[in-house]
Amino acid sequence: MSTRSNIGYKIKEGEKKGQYAFVYCHFDGYLEGVGKELKDNYNSYEEIVELVQGGDMSFPGEPYTDRGEDYNDLKPEIVEDIKDTFQQEYSYIWKDDKLIYSENGKTWREL
Repeated sequence: MSTRSNIGYKIKEGEKKGQYAFVYCHFDGYLEGVGKELKDNYNSYEEIVELVQGGDMSFPGEPYTDRGEDYNDLKPEIVEDIKDTFQQEYSYIWKDDKLIYSENGKTWREL
């Protein structure tokens, strides 16, 4: 059984500035899994952007493209409102120079 999550960031520049890019992460989406992995290994906007731009993944750093899946089916989704990044049990978003998370899509806390 998996605990699913989304991982994303608030876009800082360009025509999509202020919008959110995010991808799906299949395994260990709870705080002690994906939350800990992100906190321990992805500590900057640039690192989160690189992770998310890799597309949907099994676990952070394990993109489905490594299994030969087509990136066009896995690339980040772009939405205007942070609440729209919450589509799984957890959502982790880099916003305002910190990583925040939600377990319900309404309340956001710093990781």
